[in-house]
Amino acid sequence: MDRILSRSHQPTNPLKVETLSAKQSRTIVLSITAQIKKHQGVSRVRVKTASKALKELEFEFPVTELNQVEAAVSQELRLPIDDVRKLMRFETENGDGMRE
Repeated sequence: MDRILSRSHQPTNPLKVETLSAKQSRTIVLSITAQIKKHQGVSRVRVKTASKALKELEFEFPVTELNQVEAAVSQELRLPIDDVRKLMRFETENGDGMRE
């Protein structure tokens, strides 16, 4: 028992993990819908994709200005901001829950 407990816990055959390159893991974005909730100080963004494995993504950002939402989505999705602007549709809610 002493011999077993005193053995090194280093694996003799380390595992090799392969990761996909950024180009291989790209997902095609079909649409981006941002719901701006000014009274809560947040924007909720839904992204629909063409991927069979990942059809939809949802994000919540602590910003309510249009250009800040676009920039946050651009950074999160790693897409040029011009592409985000082409795909993005906005919905806003005022303080009583009505959409504008």
